[in-house]
Amino acid sequence: MYYTQYNTSAVGGERDTILVATSPNLRPGSWTQRGDIGLSIAFSKHSRIDANLILNPPSNLSSYARGLFGMRMASAMNLICAEASLPSNPGPTDLNRTEGAFQYKNEDYFYFFYAKGNCCPASNAPEEDVYHVEVSRSILVTRPYMSKGGLRCDTVEGGGGTQILARSADRIVYSPCGVGVFDDVGAHLCWSAGAPYEPESP
Repeated sequence: MYYTQYNTSAVGGERDTILVATSPNLRPGSWTQRGDIGLSIAFSKHSRIDANLILNPPSNLSSYARGLFGMRMASAMNLICAEASLPSNPGPTDLNRTEGAFQYKNEDYFYFFYAKGNCCPASNAPEEDVYHVEVSRSILVTRPYMSKGGLRCDTVEGGGGTQILARSADRIVYSPCGVGVFDDVGAHLCWSAGAPYEPESP
């Protein structure tokens, strides 16, 4: 059986939710809707988007504007929340803008990728305010996730992970986000999704 998690979303809204569908063969028309994953009322103030499942509980939920959160699924065959745990929130404040989380295990470490910043800033926005991708890692799936410099990404003192992708000097790449990793023969390939965007002048 194949599973997909997807979300319904409206920019700036707090009525987003993450849903599950299954298919026996990935063919068009074969998908069966299974409903939402059952997030608790504790998440009612969060934009519940960008789910990412990792086969070592808990799975990861990305919630924009108020941090990144994770929860344990009932089982590998039932992608419904068994409990609402909050294992990771990489940013110092309630309004940190982080989303698009992706967890990936390689050898002894879990790697935690996410986008941070403003997705659609003005052309003169400071570098740190423009969307960029950071990564941190941990020997546990829950935390603590550490930057390359050995700082925790979920504390004020740590302030975030290690930046790996940002606005390019020629601005052909302006606001990268949506990172994922997959294994190919002998290599780990990293990709980033995006959409056309022309920054406005202030």
